[in-house]
Amino acid sequence: MKKLSKLVALALACVMALTMLTACGGGDGTSNDKNSILKALNAARKESSLSEVKLDDNLNAAAAIIYRNNKTNHQAVTVNGQKYTVHMVKCYKIDAVNATLDWKTEFKKGIAKWADRKSTTTGISSASFVGREDLEYVGIWTGTEDGKMVGCIVIGLPEGVSPWN
Repeated sequence: MKKLSKLVALALACVMALTMLTACGGGDGTSNDKNSILKALNAARKESSLSEVKLDDNLNAAAAIIYRNNKTNHQAVTVNGQKYTVHMVKCYKIDAVNATLDWKTEFKKGIAKWADRKSTTTGISSASFVGREDLEYVGIWTGTEDGKMVGCIVIGLPEGVSPWN
C-alpha cells in the first residue's frame, strides 16, 4: 500500500510539472491578453519603422472606464507627470471567450490607413491612431462578459495634441 501511495504521489507530481509547461511560447499576435496585444502592436509598428509604445496603468484604467461606462474619449490622465488625453482606438466584444483575433494584422491595417490619411477622401477611423509617429503610450483593458471576450484599446496624446493630424 505504501508503494502504491508513493507511485500515485510521483505520478501526480509529474502531471503538475507538465502542466506548468503548457501554454508557453507563442507570440503570434493572436492571444487576447494585454501583453500579447501590446506585443502585436509593437511588431506591426516595427514593420512600419515606427517606435515601440509602452503600456501605462493610468491609460489601462481609462480603457476599462471607456468600455464599462460607454464613455467617449478625451479623459485626462497623467503619465510620468505629464497630462495626456485619452482617445479610443477600439472597443470590442467577440462571441466566444476562447476566440482569438489576429491583432498584428488588425494593427497593420490601422497603420496603413494612418499613412494614407492625406491621400484618401474616405477619412480615417480611430483604429488608425496606432500608426501615429508620435505615439508613446497606450492603454489596454481586456475581460469577459456574458461568455464573450471584451476589451478596449486607447492611446494617450499630450494635452492639446489633435488625434487627427
